[in-house]
Amino acid sequence: MSEGVEASVSPQVRETVDAVRRLCVGAEGHPVSVTQIASELGIDKSTASRRVGQAIKGGYLKNLEKERGVAAQVGLGDPLPEDIELLPPAEALGEGCCTVALESGGTDEGVSEPETTDEAAQKD
Repeated sequence: MSEGVEASVSPQVRETVDAVRRLCVGAEGHPVSVTQIASELGIDKSTASRRVGQAIKGGYLKNLEKERGVAAQVGLGDPLPEDIELLPPAEALGEGCCTVALESGGTDEGVSEPETTDEAAQKD
């Protein structure tokens, strides 16, 4: 969800940008190819190309090759944002309790289990 509202970057894009950073340091700041990125990540070239495209779209990488039809020369773009957690992980939520009520000072006293069909029929 945080990727959808652009509050975070996918782990794959983050991994790809980190790989480009490592490769550029080794290449003394020169741009690198998608083939080199694929090799660094241990993935096929088409997957690397897709990831690089996503990172370029987000501005985290740049294609420094200006000519169309020529292999991309990838360099670093804008810094990656910190990960932002929009929702707590499921493990952080207590089982069967209303965290909103508890966090606002309420209690879970007086909360009963829903009636079964038999119990509801007996009341009628």
